[in-house]
Amino acid sequence: MIKTNDYLREFITISFMQRHIILGVALIIWVVTILIAFLWPPTYAAVSTVVVKHKEVLKSPETLEKNVKLSVPRVDERDIFSEMEIVTSSDLIKETIEALQRKDEVFPENLTPAAMRQKVALIKKNLKTELKPKSDVFQVILDWHDPVEAEIILQTLMDRYQIYRARIYNPEAEEKFFKKQLGVFDKKLTEKEHTLLELAKASESPDPSRRISNNLMIEKNLKQELNTLLSIYVKKKSYLQFIEKELASKGISTFSYIGNINIGDYGKRLTSMMIKRQELLTVYSPRSEKIKLMNEQIWNTYKGLKSEVKRYVDGEKAKLNGMREAIESLRKRLKKVTDSNINTYENFLKARKIKRQIRLLEESYNTFSRRWEESKINQNTNADKIFSISIMDKARAIMTPVFPNKKTLIPIGILVGLLLGFTIGFLREFLTIVLRGQRTSTTI
Repeated sequence: MIKTNDYLREFITISFMQRHIILGVALIIWVVTILIAFLWPPTYAAVSTVVVKHKEVLKSPETLEKNVKLSVPRVDERDIFSEMEIVTSSDLIKETIEALQRKDEVFPENLTPAAMRQKVALIKKNLKTELKPKSDVFQVILDWHDPVEAEIILQTLMDRYQIYRARIYNPEAEEKFFKKQLGVFDKKLTEKEHTLLELAKASESPDPSRRISNNLMIEKNLKQELNTLLSIYVKKKSYLQFIEKELASKGISTFSYIGNINIGDYGKRLTSMMIKRQELLTVYSPRSEKIKLMNEQIWNTYKGLKSEVKRYVDGEKAKLNGMREAIESLRKRLKKVTDSNINTYENFLKARKIKRQIRLLEESYNTFSRRWEESKINQNTNADKIFSISIMDKARAIMTPVFPNKKTLIPIGILVGLLLGFTIGFLREFLTIVLRGQRTSTTI
């Protein structure tokens, strides 16, 4: 195709060259549009209008005395959007279906739970709300396959909406709820306090921290006493082992290091005899009768000394056994105190956790208690209902289908068909030129 600056000529030329594509696509769109316009099941709409109104503020005697000017609270968009959410809530739709079932209208009575959920989802899908600009008014619109049914469903929905809304804002139900919650929290608090009391009994002390402190002091004293006793025990045991080693040796020892009177006397006598024997050896021969007699006396005295030392060792061993038993007793007491400390500390941690839970429960209890009191006040004063609603227009069905609307759909289909046809035709022409240019460059 030759490029020129005559765009109209180019448009006409391309349109002529791609006329089959353009007319084919447009014809398909037109046929689909006509089929939808005449064969598609019609959808109708039912519309109801709701106005959200503010209420007069109740003045307290105090404000009347002070002549305080109170501004009437205005309804803002959040209030209207809240009402719109209530209208489209699943619970309200379910109540609407149940009301229609009781009247034997639209829906059968023997709906299964699964079928009920499907019906609720279907109505919720086709139900919408629209806020009128710069107003406190919104419309509730229900699209349905039958205009009469649409009007019945929507009108029942609006009737149930007023009841449902009153139940939501009803202080009496709110008071019952808070009262019930107070009972639940009171029961939980009683259970926690009982558990805390059981832990105090298990710890044998109302103040676990003080008991732990006392136990730590006892443990410290027991450890000191045990260490002292162990030190004495080890020294005494080594001392007795040394004495037994001396007793087993072949040499003669006076055991002068033993602080015992009898052993000391034997030692002195033995020492004296040994000195005398040395003196006799300067005069007599070791084989002389005098020396032999002296040796016999020394040996007999040493036997007596060893017997006395053995008795002393046996006595000290008995004391050592007593010390061992005392050490074992101290260890058992120490273990008992340590175990008691661990157990008390575990109970202390549990008690601290329970006290923390009790504080949280008390906070919740106080909060719900205040809310309960507020709800009782609201029930008497009706103070919570700052705004109310009124059904400005009852549900009415629009007898002309909202879809498919032939007067709107057919012209749109013709326009879309032509636009889509020309678009595909021009894209095809463009791709043809591009491919032709690539083949030319490849040939060159």
